[in-house]
Amino acid sequence: MRVRDVEVPPEVSGDTLKAFLRLYQLETWIREMVYLELKSYYGMDWLSEAENALARARVNVRMADRSAARDRKHQHISTPETDPWYVSFDSLLKIIYDRRMWKLFASYFTTKTVFRVRLEEVFPIRNRVAHCRTLHAYDLDRLTQFLRDFDQGFWRFCATYGDKYVFVDRLSKNSVFEHFATVRDPNLDITYSARPYTGNRAPRRELGPGFNYDVTITTQHWGRYFEYEGILKATRSWHRYVLHIMLDSFQHTLRVTFPGTLDSTTVIEAIERFVRVAHNAYSVVPLVPVTERADQKEPFAKAEMRNRPFELIAVGWPHHVVPPSHPFTFINSGCPCSFFGV
Repeated sequence: MRVRDVEVPPEVSGDTLKAFLRLYQLETWIREMVYLELKSYYGMDWLSEAENALARARVNVRMADRSAARDRKHQHISTPETDPWYVSFDSLLKIIYDRRMWKLFASYFTTKTVFRVRLEEVFPIRNRVAHCRTLHAYDLDRLTQFLRDFDQGFWRFCATYGDKYVFVDRLSKNSVFEHFATVRDPNLDITYSARPYTGNRAPRRELGPGFNYDVTITTQHWGRYFEYEGILKATRSWHRYVLHIMLDSFQHTLRVTFPGTLDSTTVIEAIERFVRVAHNAYSVVPLVPVTERADQKEPFAKAEMRNRPFELIAVGWPHHVVPPSHPFTFINSGCPCSFFGV
């Protein structure tokens, strides 16, 4: 948990501020969960499948489009966010509860009934914070307990995304892996990851629902540093195919993930585009000098200072562009921890 000096108006209680921050965490990760799980399973059809789930729940799926349109109407204050970031929290939960979708989320929570009941207690707290009403004396405790109870479910969601598996045995004949194996590029590493509902069973020769390509591009030598803003702009037309684009605070790697349900030709072309652009968009001067020794007394402050320029880059792009401070970039199953710090 980062420590900040924040000027809080006298009308805002400490508990209200803490509740808002915890609710921000919860809603942000629920949105990320819906996006990642649906796109990993359905590929390019993920958004239409989400709309189908909302239609089954009799939710007006046009509301998100109208919200996005209203936001874009004011160009001077619009944000780059897309897709699930314009869907209401209530609608996101209806997608999770959907009879066809629940299998994608069940391993992170307990039964659907229990999860739904527990969230019913969170909604009044969320409404009080959102509508500037006074909190109940135990609201913050209830919210904290909810996060504590489901902490390891969210950790598992994030950690399994960072677990990488190599293409061996029958998977060595995977079309994407085999294509780049013949190229033998030492600056390109292609692995795959598996979502928990697959049971971590190795897929057949080709990846499918629940499996993702995990591609890492490395600079050709340590005297060059990836110029991320230029790379992102030059590959913009390919972003619709990716799950995430992850930045590195030392500017030596670029990690891109793709749903395993994409056809092999598209994945190959996308990877080739990112490789070509990355190796031609570099600087000989890093955004953050690397000559300074780490401050042993303030290691977190040092890391935060290093990450800040990359967070500023990511904030100018939709959520699929991930800065080095994001848990997706460093958490895997070998990194046990409290996800929400509760």
